[in-house]
Amino acid sequence: MKRITAIYILMVLAMGASAYQPIKFATAPQGRYRVVRIYDGDTFTILVPPNDTYNIRIQGIDAPERRQEFGMYARLYLERLIDGKEVEIYPDGVDKWGRTTARCFNHEGKDIGLEMIKAGMAWQYAPYNNNEKYVRAEQMARMTGMGLWCRPNPMNPQDYRQAPKEIKRKYQ
Repeated sequence: MKRITAIYILMVLAMGASAYQPIKFATAPQGRYRVVRIYDGDTFTILVPPNDTYNIRIQGIDAPERRQEFGMYARLYLERLIDGKEVEIYPDGVDKWGRTTARCFNHEGKDIGLEMIKAGMAWQYAPYNNNEKYVRAEQMARMTGMGLWCRPNPMNPQDYRQAPKEIKRKYQ
């Protein structure tokens, strides 16, 4: 009886181990889709017919976090640019949170990431940016004091995410 129980347990474990697969995130297909939700200054949701939704992370930029200083302004600016409108996306991959990273263009063909940087609503995200236009746009926004650059030392979102709570409170 012990032998049958042991064999049964081994079979169950073997079946479970072979059936286990990590969750795979799907990349949104390239195309033109309607924006149905703005999460923050660099993330939004699209509707892919018939009823699929995908979270999109704008490639090459990093906007202030929702609770960070200028986070609300960045979100509102992105909302003004694309909420309820169609965007063209060119997917690059999927990040660790399951969002499709993509170059994004609004209904007028404007690069959404570039528009956010020009307005001073986002940093060019150096680790994930290979677009020289983004670098120049950030330099210009800094020089002219656009958006978050009206402050002497705005905290980069990457630093904000890693900061202790007491530091974060100073930048809300």
